[in-house]
Amino acid sequence: MAYKSTTKDAGKVPEKILQTAINVFAAKGFGGARVDEIAKDAGVNKASIYYHIGDKEALYKEVLNRVFAGAAQAADDNISSGKPVEEKLKGHIRSVIKNAVSIENFAPLLMREVASGGENMPREALAQMGRVIQALKEIVDEGVKKGEFREVNLFALHIMVIGGLNFYIAGKNIRKQVAGKMDGKTASMALLPVEEMTEEVAKIALSALKKPDTTPRHITQKNSNIDMEID
Repeated sequence: MAYKSTTKDAGKVPEKILQTAINVFAAKGFGGARVDEIAKDAGVNKASIYYHIGDKEALYKEVLNRVFAGAAQAADDNISSGKPVEEKLKGHIRSVIKNAVSIENFAPLLMREVASGGENMPREALAQMGRVIQALKEIVDEGVKKGEFREVNLFALHIMVIGGLNFYIAGKNIRKQVAGKMDGKTASMALLPVEEMTEEVAKIALSALKKPDTTPRHITQKNSNIDMEID
């Protein structure tokens, strides 16, 4: 089910207000943010925010719900793509991270919310997060059923991949400082663009999930020799 905005005038909420709200919430957290500051930075009056969205709590809910709804929809679309299961896994990771990076400062905002224990996380956003994990479950279950994937702790996989990449995005400045203390090759790994790091993480996740080839080596070699004789 797609997320439906609960704001008073959802179709006309200026995107600038939402992006400004994300920037302020990411910098100061829910408790430290003020509607006055958001209105000033967005170039609107406070009354406009209250008219279109509501109070600070409603604004916070709106920005989180929109982002998680986008991630959930992308994950659902990937499931129905009809692609091979390995491509679905990579597509899942790409789509969720692409949604996160499409909104400036969302990753730092999410990290703040996680650090607070999720005390201000809207129920709707939690439901959308559940949809993302459910989509991952369907991919892994399909792979296991086809004999391509091994069974794993699904939540551990989600945290390792999505949590790790969001941490990578949010920690950009720290990564730069750490990279300055390392040698050239290792440092370059810490400075990969998000898209390239996403591909690296997807490859690692796929490698961890794939069932090992249990065919005895001597049989593999024998089959190879037969193929050579036929040629």
